[in-house]
Amino acid sequence: MKHVRLCVDGLARKDKVSLRAIESANVVAWDVDLRRKSPGLFKRCNSGFTTIELLVAIAIFSALMAMSMGAFSKYWAGRAIDSAQAEVTAQMREAQSLAVATGNTYRIDFSDSSGLTYKTQRRSGGSWVDVRSAQYLPGGVTFNSPTFGTESAYVEFYPRGNAEGGQVELSGRYEMARTITVDGATANVR
Repeated sequence: MKHVRLCVDGLARKDKVSLRAIESANVVAWDVDLRRKSPGLFKRCNSGFTTIELLVAIAIFSALMAMSMGAFSKYWAGRAIDSAQAEVTAQMREAQSLAVATGNTYRIDFSDSSGLTYKTQRRSGGSWVDVRSAQYLPGGVTFNSPTFGTESAYVEFYPRGNAEGGQVELSGRYEMARTITVDGATANVR
């Protein structure tokens, strides 16, 4: 008796069967543990995918990816504008904290004509000095029409904790927009 592994309807099962019984049963696909000793007598079980099946699966996967690409693009555009809103709001709150802590006036400068960068500055005598280099908004996001007090492109935070009121609008792809508002009396940034 030899141990034989039969492939029946795609399922392999291990039975003890004599070689004579296998030959008389005319089994098409089967594998024997001892096939190395007599490779000509035994055939390997066929399993796997054909090239056509793989191509069909790839085509279906590609079609699904193409259909979902618009949703992914819109999702990432929304994430970019939300990230920009959070970053600009944090910079404004930091400028407000610095103004109160140091007793100096700080401002966020939105005067970049391209609408892609903004700067945090502090008053030094009669001029403004950059606190840090220009900050870039995430890709695809710009700011539009900042309106703060008399100087429309700046929001100033004063040492007493108040600010110049106004707002700036951030816009992104797919007509997405977010507005950041600064209350002049309370310097609340929202």
